[in-house]
Amino acid sequence: MAQPAYVLNMTRFEKLLNNNGYGTRTAFINQSGIPRRTFQSVLTADRELSGRTIRYFLDAFPGTSFEYLFAATPQRKLAA
Repeated sequence: MAQPAYVLNMTRFEKLLNNNGYGTRTAFINQSGIPRRTFQSVLTADRELSGRTIRYFLDAFPGTSFEYLFAATPQRKLAA
């Protein structure tokens, strides 16, 4: 399966978790409302991100941009 165009930047995500009082990934899942299966799919980068999935993350971290939280994969960078 091809890698999605964008993936979650885990370093920045973990930093945002700590800075926004989530503490754990489970707390993030519970408070953001993101389905656990969707969250796991984002972590494993096994499919393209939907607009709804992106919204869960951006809504959980107000003022955070898509470009900060998600990184283009090498294939995406080559296509640009």
